[in-house]
Amino acid sequence: MKRIYLIALISALVAGIATYMFAQSVISNNDPNKDKSEVVYAITDVPAGTQVTAGNVNTYFSTRMIDNAAIVDGAVRSLDEVVGNTSSGYIYAGEQVSIKRFGTEQEANAGLSYNLPDGMVAYSMSAEGVTGVDGYILPGDTVNILAMKTGDGKATVDTVLSDVKVLKISTNDVNVDTSNAIVTYSSITVELSYEDADILYGVENSGEYSGYKLILNKRTAEDGE
Repeated sequence: MKRIYLIALISALVAGIATYMFAQSVISNNDPNKDKSEVVYAITDVPAGTQVTAGNVNTYFSTRMIDNAAIVDGAVRSLDEVVGNTSSGYIYAGEQVSIKRFGTEQEANAGLSYNLPDGMVAYSMSAEGVTGVDGYILPGDTVNILAMKTGDGKATVDTVLSDVKVLKISTNDVNVDTSNAIVTYSSITVELSYEDADILYGVENSGEYSGYKLILNKRTAEDGE
């Protein structure tokens, strides 16, 4: 008799475990957040050089669930991670936030050298008027550089560099305006490899080219880094 009770008890335990596992499987399959994770995103434009504090973090940022496949490298997962940091570039409303978009206040105030990737340099170039898209370039944008070459009685246009990242522009106005504002600047500073810096210097000074023009590329909220 005891053996029968023992068998019945074991059977009941096995059935209970199986029922629990089945229920968990059903819940998991119906979970709308399956294969999603929480990340931080900007709810408004965040100017470069903004120091994030416990008092203003909710003014600039919030969290939401997104597909794991869409999470950017270095994604910030909680608001606490950005408190105490300073934005190193312009962050657009709706942009998923990477920790690479921040530095300490000391780093932000020290200049570009803290934020340059290995093997890259900062290069400043003239960008006045229509040459520089007439005031619509902002830090974080990318541009193509077209140059006109003259010789043998004819002119040709070359795309000498593509997808060049803009680090800074020669004005502080952009730090308080929206991304739709027209900004007056005379030069911009871009991020280049050493080799591309040599190419651009040659375009500006060798005499082989008679002039150049910047072309602004489309930017999305996911861009950036």
